[in-house]
Amino acid sequence: MLVDFQGTLNFEGIGHEVLIFDVGKAISYERTKEQYLYTTTRRPNKHPVTPPPMTWNKYYEHDDILKYLETMRMRHAQLVELIHIGRSYEGRPLIVVKIESKQTAAAATAAAASSYQRLKHKRRSGQANAVFIEAGSQGLAWIGPASATWMIGELLRLMRANSK
Repeated sequence: MLVDFQGTLNFEGIGHEVLIFDVGKAISYERTKEQYLYTTTRRPNKHPVTPPPMTWNKYYEHDDILKYLETMRMRHAQLVELIHIGRSYEGRPLIVVKIESKQTAAAATAAAASSYQRLKHKRRSGQANAVFIEAGSQGLAWIGPASATWMIGELLRLMRANSK
């Protein structure tokens, strides 16, 4: 298959260089010994070991992404809420990550309750009330979950830095 593709590229006069001959084998070698032991051994102790950090320079499985999201929820309890919205065809949980300052949300709710105003269709330009990022709805779209988890980490980092 690679030879056929290279032949097509040569025929079309497209310069190319094969950097990774077997991507599947390269992915299997990405896991370190600690990560392998973390995912394959049972831990009898009561204190769970924290999962390896997300690096965004390798592919992550669904379970690893869920562990990362749960870790973010525990680290940033005042900012992150995980909402379970159902299950996939394969039975995997579908999770929505809601990031908002609980203090700001409580203040906005109190202000809205005290002075009821009819909402306008469009708020002032330049103000974002919410951002929706959808990722991972297709099994072959590997870059979506990686981009979304990176954005979640950056949003939390910036919100934490701006609150100090």
